[in-house]
Amino acid sequence: MLNALSWDLIWKDTDFTNSTCRNFLVVGFWQSSEYVCDRSIFIFQEEKLSEKTKALQQSIEAGNSISLHVRRGDYLSPKNKNLSNGICTIKYYEKAIHHMCAHVEEPIFYVFSDDIPWVRDNLAIHNAVYVSHNQGMDSWQDMYLISKCKHHIIANSTFSWWGAFLGTNQEKIVVCPPKLTNRGDSPDLFPDEWVKIEEL
Repeated sequence: MLNALSWDLIWKDTDFTNSTCRNFLVVGFWQSSEYVCDRSIFIFQEEKLSEKTKALQQSIEAGNSISLHVRRGDYLSPKNKNLSNGICTIKYYEKAIHHMCAHVEEPIFYVFSDDIPWVRDNLAIHNAVYVSHNQGMDSWQDMYLISKCKHHIIANSTFSWWGAFLGTNQEKIVVCPPKLTNRGDSPDLFPDEWVKIEEL
């Protein structure tokens, strides 16, 4: 027997363990720190990392690394523009970079983007390393590298949300926009300790 549950019929504290139903299909956008009790269940296949990624990981772990993610690409298409337009502006990134520089000594920014040339032309980032070698099926290695950074500036993107969320630094600073989409997000999408840049 399969039960289909929609977002408006379910609560965070619902206990499925006592249900008589063996299988559930849960429908919704379940991106929230409230639904993940143990982050260690998410494991990257490190044996598949490229040598270039492994070398970059060592550099990331050696300094005060800050991941900075800029997503453009599909967000600029007419289909998705209304969904993402006006959320992560140049001003957002400028304020986020300023915040990090005020709170992290000798920061090194590791920039991840599907449009590195645009980032170089539009954002003044001192002490930046531009990561562009992971493409297509290797893009997961960028999320892995993001998770290894000590601090994070995320885009309005699930990709960098997960990268920052899976970061293990206990004192990490995560700067985020006020929302991921213009359609309305889960109210507990961002952990309370993340720093929201509200004025865009």
